[in-house]
Amino acid sequence: MADMLEDELSLAILEKICDGVGVSINVSALAKSLDRHRNTIKSQVTALFENGILTAPYYPFTGLFKERPLFSIVRADLPRQARIDKFLAEDDTIFASFKSWDDGYNTLLFEFHKSMSSYFYWKEKIVEDDKLPPLENRFPADVVFVNNELLFKYDPNSSIACMDKRFDKDGELILNGYKLNELGFNILKKLLAGEGIKTNEHLLSKELDTHRKTIEKRIEALTQAGLITQPVCRFPQFCIPPGHVFVVSFIRIDKCKEQIIQYIRDDPCVPIAYRGHVGKYNLLYFGVFPNVEEHFNWEEILHAKFKDECFGVMKKIYLSENMTVSIDRKKVSFGVLKEKIAELDTMKK
Repeated sequence: MADMLEDELSLAILEKICDGVGVSINVSALAKSLDRHRNTIKSQVTALFENGILTAPYYPFTGLFKERPLFSIVRADLPRQARIDKFLAEDDTIFASFKSWDDGYNTLLFEFHKSMSSYFYWKEKIVEDDKLPPLENRFPADVVFVNNELLFKYDPNSSIACMDKRFDKDGELILNGYKLNELGFNILKKLLAGEGIKTNEHLLSKELDTHRKTIEKRIEALTQAGLITQPVCRFPQFCIPPGHVFVVSFIRIDKCKEQIIQYIRDDPCVPIAYRGHVGKYNLLYFGVFPNVEEHFNWEEILHAKFKDECFGVMKKIYLSENMTVSIDRKKVSFGVLKEKIAELDTMKK
């Protein structure tokens, strides 16, 4: 895998396809699979994009977890200033940032780092560059580090299965004020699953001045190496559907650990989860629910299935759309790719 990230063409292809260049919706394939007219499918797809329900398709860069193996959750005390928000939105280390008031902190950050030392030097430099104020002028940050090797579930689009149950029950689904009918919802499910998406290797070959077959084979090799997955659409806030609550939950499991982990692995309302010791906790999950009450009901079912003695201490953080400053995993991925390209350029000199 590392060798492919030291190859100029592979990096050039990754920069393109991970940004969605040459990747588009295959309206004809969707029309055929759903047995509907092409124009009908096209209008429904357009509505999903225009109403801010989906992003355009792209290839997710899953090599990020190897290249940035340290994931950090940071509670920070930051001034409410436009320049700070701009830094949070642009820095390619920060995957997501939220306004979150908790124990004297007002900001919650999710970051990807190479190592503890790279984290230290990054923090030092952003203060030196006046991107963040000096520590003596704010409350010291509280940081939790998790190794990405401990990630046991990563399925950012899994919550569509929970929405499927609600659609079956209510006969409709409203996202961002837009009412999805059955056809629109079926298209949404397919695009989130990576169905009905095509890659234009001819376009990429022209942009990169390379034979189309070479592009095709290299994309296949990048996929087999685990650097990318098949192209998909995402929700604008990554794994969080519009109008939903994002739950960050730390748990200590005292008994039935493997059974509970398997339960979470199978549950579509939890798209991302880590195991391992995080202070007094040994499990971290990120959940997606329509509202706080639905998460409470979900926890009630969990505790009914497993005895109370299986669980120790818990801590939950609820995040809503209005609390979001920025979410952009593509930005972090491009940071890795740009660094690799810069290293190749340096080697050529």
